[in-house]
Amino acid sequence: MRRVFLDTNIIVYANDGRDSKKQQRAIEVVSKAMRTATGVISPACVDGGV
Repeated sequence: MRRVFLDTNIIVYANDGRDSKKQQRAIEVVSKAMRTATGVISPACVDGGV
């Protein structure tokens, strides 16, 4: 199964309403990754490098 790396920026874009086109696209990408169980993120991104 192919995995898709989701950079933390896409999570930010999905929650940032200042650019609605960018937000909508980010939501589409994240939603598809969740539906297909193909999205992955780096543990370093989650813990902030601490």
